[in-house]
Amino acid sequence: MSKKLDLWKEGKYVDLWTIPHVIFGGISMFIFSYLGLNLLLNFLISVFIMVFWEFFELYFLGVKEHLPNKVMDVVTGIIGFGIMYYLARTYELSSLWIYFWIMLVVWLALNLFGLYASRKRNKK
Repeated sequence: MSKKLDLWKEGKYVDLWTIPHVIFGGISMFIFSYLGLNLLLNFLISVFIMVFWEFFELYFLGVKEHLPNKVMDVVTGIIGFGIMYYLARTYELSSLWIYFWIMLVVWLALNLFGLYASRKRNKK
């Protein structure tokens, strides 16, 4: 197995999948703020999606992870949310569009690479 594929293996607390979770937190904060949701509702919906995803992975995709890893996936998503909240408070949200698109492209790319690595690893 290639060393590149090993990068995507599950860690007990964090792993390479942590990066897409952080980025998702920022993306969700940006989108829901852009849609005009207040901070509390934005936060609650974002956290709901993050927690729902962890259950979806387990029960529908069959992804088995350590519990601390699942918790850290949500915590790191919240951290990404907080970073984007800070940026949105420091700068105008409308000036952050380029960062939103960069985050979205990186998030999609990392998820595709991770999915490819996981499928390749599971074939062996």
